[in-house]
Amino acid sequence: MVAPRRLLTTLAVLLTASTASAAGKFPKPMSYARPVGDAFVFVQIGDPAEEAKHGTAEQRRKFTELRAKYAAPGLYRAGDAAELVWGLPANGYTPYDLGFVTADGNNLVRVEGDFWQTESFVGGIRPTAAAMQKLLDAPALSFYDKGQLTKRYKLDDFIDDTDVLKHTPEHLIWYAGAVLNENSGRFVMNTQSPMRFAFDVRTGELLERSGVGLANPFLQRILIVCGAMMLAILLGWLAFVWKRRVPDAVRLARGP
Repeated sequence: MVAPRRLLTTLAVLLTASTASAAGKFPKPMSYARPVGDAFVFVQIGDPAEEAKHGTAEQRRKFTELRAKYAAPGLYRAGDAAELVWGLPANGYTPYDLGFVTADGNNLVRVEGDFWQTESFVGGIRPTAAAMQKLLDAPALSFYDKGQLTKRYKLDDFIDDTDVLKHTPEHLIWYAGAVLNENSGRFVMNTQSPMRFAFDVRTGELLERSGVGLANPFLQRILIVCGAMMLAILLGWLAFVWKRRVPDAVRLARGP
């Protein structure tokens, strides 16, 4: 006999899957080659079985050609020779917008996990306590130098309160975007908590942790400054109106 909790979870997954079928397909790991500046190409190898089922015949042909040209995931020199600069473990996959490579080809930051497969279909049964702990203990963000892992963070390093996060029956929806600033050498990531984390892109060292929006510890100061500016503008406008009205009042008092 199926346990009630497991039955509810199964029904929730089936319902979510049904909704996903109506709205579109769950994202799947597909092969791609993304230019990095003019000198390199960042390659991820997808699932051939999934690639054979999706897209047009032309798209499936391109998937096959890409896998034939690039034997493994990693960074390659641009051009026809497909010269591998550094490789990555074959058991990991980074979606197109969750991998960040510096223009010199030395450093990679990758957002880990497979939450991106269900993040558009939130709701349903919340992950069990055991599943939640497994998610929190799983890798969330990794830093590489020439293909070698230098620093890795767990999801638990970024999330203080799981109750504020949206979820699917399988995942916590925690990631809220990131940017690589090569001028400063920083990688800045936002979470749905909402929090902001800044790292040294070369070492993965955490440089700064701060709140975003209402969680920002500087929010009160920002509101005070904005209020002072608005008050100054209002006073300036009132002074301008007063200066214009005084001569008019004097002229009317003197008469024609």
